[in-house]
Amino acid sequence: MKFNRTHLRVMSALTLALLFGLSTFAGSSRAQQQTSDMPYDLHFIDMMIMHHQEGIEMAQMAQTKAVGAKVKAFATKTATDQQKDIEELQAHRNHWYAGKPPMDKAMMDSMMQTMHPGMHMDMEDTRRKLMATEGAAFDRLFLDTMIHHHQMAIGMAKDATTKGEHAEIKDFARKAVVKQNIEIAEMNRLKGGSTTKKKPAPKPKPKTTHKHGH
Repeated sequence: MKFNRTHLRVMSALTLALLFGLSTFAGSSRAQQQTSDMPYDLHFIDMMIMHHQEGIEMAQMAQTKAVGAKVKAFATKTATDQQKDIEELQAHRNHWYAGKPPMDKAMMDSMMQTMHPGMHMDMEDTRRKLMATEGAAFDRLFLDTMIHHHQMAIGMAKDATTKGEHAEIKDFARKAVVKQNIEIAEMNRLKGGSTTKKKPAPKPKPKTTHKHGH
């Protein structure tokens, strides 16, 4: 049986597709195995650190691109607060799980979709949209995106308040729920301020002078 070049190309493509599928399945199986072997608190720490790093990236973008002074101030405060959270979580990780490899981003994204359906965020797409938006439209998009991002953090933190293995993680999670809800309320206020146009002040009526005849 003779094979021409077209047949060979098709067979090569099918072989590559099969190998890719097998490697993807193997990677997925390894990810599931690693996750099942991972202590809950370590999983939470790694997920929250990655999540906060994304939040800081968006906040730093808003520090330079936002047009509203209050939005800029909120972004600066958020970046500072989330960096402190990362340092606290990293200290716990170093203390309890020294030497444990972190989950890779693909695995974290997969776990986020599994544990919190509908709360996934494509950071690459988010980054592109924020970079392509300017002016007041950027402020609005940043606030909308960050509200959704905070809601994801609240979902993770609520789980940790009951599933956490260490008292420190449960305490961190409880505080995170409160703090993120407060910040969502603040962002909603900022959104209202950015969309409400002030009515122009009424122009003063010209004074009329009356001449009196003598």
